[in-house]
Amino acid sequence: NSDNGNAYMLLGNIYASVENFGENDLENKAVYWIAVDYYKKAKQVDPSLKDKANKQIDAYKQYFPDKETIFFHGKELGGSYNLGGWINETTTVRKK
Repeated sequence: NSDNGNAYMLLGNIYASVENFGENDLENKAVYWIAVDYYKKAKQVDPSLKDKANKQIDAYKQYFPDKETIFFHGKELGGSYNLGGWINETTTVRKK
């Protein structure tokens, strides 16, 4: 149900709990971009989840990669990034 904010919260929690995803340090941290995307979607579709979603966003954006890691992997802030594997989601490159 695309109107169920709790479902998006659950997906965010699932992605945030993934440990050591991918083959390098950028992929390990990019999974948190996906989690935050789902928390943002949760509060968008269900404004009553705003405080809960914001708490999760604040908790997990601290795990975003730093600017040097992003640069080392040839990515640019604000650019598009596809995290492959079983996740296979596209997100936006962000730093902590």
